[in-house]
Parts: sequence; C-alpha cells; structure tokens
Amino acid sequence: MNENAPRWLQVLLAEHGVKETPGPKSTPRIDLYHAATSGGVPPQGDETSWCSSACCFAMEQSHVRSTRSKAAISWLTWGVGIQVPRLGCVTVLHREDPRNPNAAHVALWLATIGDRVVLLGGNQGNAVSIVPYAAARVMAFRVPMGDL
Repeated sequence: MNENAPRWLQVLLAEHGVKETPGPKSTPRIDLYHAATSGGVPPQGDETSWCSSACCFAMEQSHVRSTRSKAAISWLTWGVGIQVPRLGCVTVLHREDPRNPNAAHVALWLATIGDRVVLLGGNQGNAVSIVPYAAARVMAFRVPMGDL
C-alpha cells in the first residue's frame, strides 16, 4: 500500500479478511466495528448491516470523526463532497431495496477500472473485502473536512 494512503484506508486494509460468523454467534471484530457507532453493538451482532460500522471504525481509529452511524446513507452528508475520487475517499453507493428507499452501501475507493469502482469495505460478501461495483451506483465521493 502506498505510504501516502490515508490512515483510515490503512486501518481498514489491515482488517481485510475479517468475516461474519455463521449462525447466532457474532464475530468479535465486527462487534468492535459496531462499538464505534452510536448505540454500540446491536443484539444481532454481525447479522446487522456493518459496512458503515467498518468505515466508522477505520475513521475513529485514525482520529477522524466519523458519522458514528450504522446507516450507510449517513455518509452522504459527512465531510466534503468531491467530484473526482481519490485513494481512500468514502464512496456511497445506491442499493436497490424496494422496502427501504434509504438503502445504501459505503466503502473506501481504491480505483476505477472501466465502468467499475473498486472498493475496500465491510460487509462485502459478509467480509472486509475488495469488490468492484458498477460506477453508475455511486451517489457520492466524500473526504474529511479540511482534507481538500
């Protein structure tokens, strides 16, 4: 990883491979991510969506105030919006869910390849992983205040 990569990206990259625990037990590391949000660890543990919790954890570990919310959509108003993504910027994606018009996903941008954005994030295939998504799903790229 580039030594100039934002600290929060380095923190989340170190979590790469953390996976949900099948069944009723929760992965302690994912509970730690939830603990970085308001309300702390939910009773459902890693069965509760945790993409935002993973981003909150990475930011808070880097001494950057996060949204402290388990809701991915909360990142739409965090920090400052940018038009051109940069390494480690927070990326909010639209998620189709007819039951929830505020459904979203949040992760950290690594690259754009063709019509895909490559993101490092939590709860991607039930793990902290690197996954390409359709760039058309991007709602926003965000960086911390003062990081322009």
